Amino acid sequence: MPLISLVSTRAASVGPVHAHQAIERDVSTDGSCGQISKPNFTAQRNTRTKEAREEIHGYIAIRDLLLSEAETITTLERLQRATIANEFVETCLRTARSPYERQCLDEIEAAHARERCEAAKMRITQLTGSLLSPISN
Repeated sequence: MPLISLVSTRAASVGPVHAHQAIERDVSTDGSCGQISKPNFTAQRNTRTKEAREEIHGYIAIRDLLLSEAETITTLERLQRATIANEFVETCLRTARSPYERQCLDEIEAAHARERCEAAKMRITQLTGSLLSPISN
């Protein structure tokens, strides 16, 4: 009996079909169903986890670069950019809720990064104070 491969889209009326939503079935021409093969979601989750961690590390690197630039040439604009970047990194380091738990740093690494955010915040405050304080001769 020849087999025909069909793809189920779960809820085709809802919207476009994505690759991860498809489930393939082997159906014989007499209408009996063969085995259902499901896609490998574990590999997709691991890839997303790695990408999310790399993205967070990228934001941390940008924050460090902007803070370094603000230390080299201190202006209000540079300090504002460093502050915004630091606040964004702090947001990325919050504990993620379901279903996003895998898209964050592990708690030990996140705690270390939060300490660095606090240090950056204190350094920005120092630089802002030195920039705004009157120059005395």
